[in-house]
Amino acid sequence: MSEKYYWYGHLDAGSKSSPVLLDKRLDTGNADTLYLFNLNRGEILEYKRTIIAPKLRELGRQDRELNKMLKTAYIEARQCFTPRGSRDVTIALPTRKVTLAANDAHMGENEREEFSHNDISDGLWVEEEA
Repeated sequence: MSEKYYWYGHLDAGSKSSPVLLDKRLDTGNADTLYLFNLNRGEILEYKRTIIAPKLRELGRQDRELNKMLKTAYIEARQCFTPRGSRDVTIALPTRKVTLAANDAHMGENEREEFSHNDISDGLWVEEEA
């Protein structure tokens, strides 16, 4: 991971103050918010830009050890993080008319039975055009 994508800073928020890391590649899908890795919480959180911006200050070169610790913890948290814009979406499959083939063990030679696509778990089935 390239350093040009990271911004190291400190969130000055009273008792909730924490070193933070901004990965510029993470997008919330909302121009009003951003993701920051919060070291004290150990997770990537979504913050409102208007609230958080005045409370952030950049870490200096003297904070190299803290930057290293931030990066290491961020990489670990990033492995379990799914940005809101890329969450898995379940898409229902269209129902198709299918016919179980005549050689199924439960049917006689000339029997055919119709099922929806989701009813078929095993066996040989044939799609029919509508």
